[in-house]
Amino acid sequence: MKKQWKIEVEDWTEINIDAALFIFTEADKFLKHTIENRDRTSKRGSTFLLIMLSIATAIAGYTFNEFSKNQEFSSTVIINALYLICILPVIYSLVRLISPGVYYFNGREPKEIAIPAYLSNRLLPQKYAYLALVNCEISACQARIEYNLAQNRDRLYKLGKAIKYMVVTAIMYIAITVINIILLQ
Repeated sequence: MKKQWKIEVEDWTEINIDAALFIFTEADKFLKHTIENRDRTSKRGSTFLLIMLSIATAIAGYTFNEFSKNQEFSSTVIINALYLICILPVIYSLVRLISPGVYYFNGREPKEIAIPAYLSNRLLPQKYAYLALVNCEISACQARIEYNLAQNRDRLYKLGKAIKYMVVTAIMYIAITVINIILLQ
């Protein structure tokens, strides 16, 4: 397991509490930024999924209609069916992309932050107890930020791959359909 990041100072009790609070405030802002990026990626994935579902529904309806009229597997029906099969993995990956996953948000539950060693330690002066809590929260916030950044990179990579795959398959579908139309004339 990766070692949790901490402020690099020789004696943590020498950290200025105002500086520590400033660092925490900035870290919290950046954590919010990673959460907003996750939401933007989810919205993009949702939009792309809706477009893909609309296209798939239209092609499926047209293909079913064509098959119903002729009661045979014409080249158009086969091409459309193969295209639908090709885009199913993308639709599945987009559904997985927009579904909720593990993600770290701001703050922690009181039971996680109420560390008895800091709250009721007679050997630790009160000002150091507060500083220790802030210092721990800074380290925890950094860990959440790193995790969220890794998740965001992975999700954006998957979204980019899905878009590229769909562009390539759409171009191939259009080219094959045009060739099919030319050959049928």
